[in-house]
Amino acid sequence: MDNNNLISYEDIYSEIKETLLLSRNQAYSAVNFAMVQAYWQIGRIIVEHE
Repeated sequence: MDNNNLISYEDIYSEIKETLLLSRNQAYSAVNFAMVQAYWQIGRIIVEHE
């Protein structure tokens, strides 16, 4: 295997890794946002029924 193929595979690996990390962070963000909305709604329901 020549050096150009090795560099190409490393670039591909880095791009895949970055894509997965970005997607994971977006998923965490979406879940956190959904949980904040849920807690906000729960608080609103409690206050309305007091």
